[in-house]
Amino acid sequence: MASYEMQVRKTQRAVTAHESLVFAAQALDVIQSHQLNSFGLTLSQYRVLEALLQAGPMNQAKLSVRFFWVQSNTHFVVRKLEAQGLVRKAREKDKRATTIHLTPEGKALIAEAFPLHAMLVRAQMSALDYREQEVLFRLCLKLSQGDPSNFIREIVKMARNDAEETAEVSTSHSRGITPNRAMS
Repeated sequence: MASYEMQVRKTQRAVTAHESLVFAAQALDVIQSHQLNSFGLTLSQYRVLEALLQAGPMNQAKLSVRFFWVQSNTHFVVRKLEAQGLVRKAREKDKRATTIHLTPEGKALIAEAFPLHAMLVRAQMSALDYREQEVLFRLCLKLSQGDPSNFIREIVKMARNDAEETAEVSTSHSRGITPNRAMS
């Protein structure tokens, strides 16, 4: 029973920590979205432009992986940017692959927006000192590369413990020992 209560507490702690992380990210995003709207961009559009600025032209599949987006979401964002004249698609030799490039207008817009956005992010993150930002970075990296096998091992261990407790109680009953006498 104690292992079950411990699992409930661990689950509650995990859910609370997750909710706090999501809430913090959403709070930061709201302010950033307002700033980016002044450039006629959504946060997703900005992220695509910034990625193209930093990494150069890339295909939609690579953008999807970079942002953990499904292909249809990436396609939608790129199509909107293309309609604004900020990116263009270029077919590769393999007709199935399309590379996304910044247009001159896209380069000019992201060159203007990037430093202002970076200053906003720096201001938002100034709630944490340098060391706390480093810890946050490492924790987020660890979460993004998380391995669910630890959870699975924990569940298996809990199931084994429960099975052992059940076997002990069953053995006690077969000997005519009541659980209260077995505990004392």
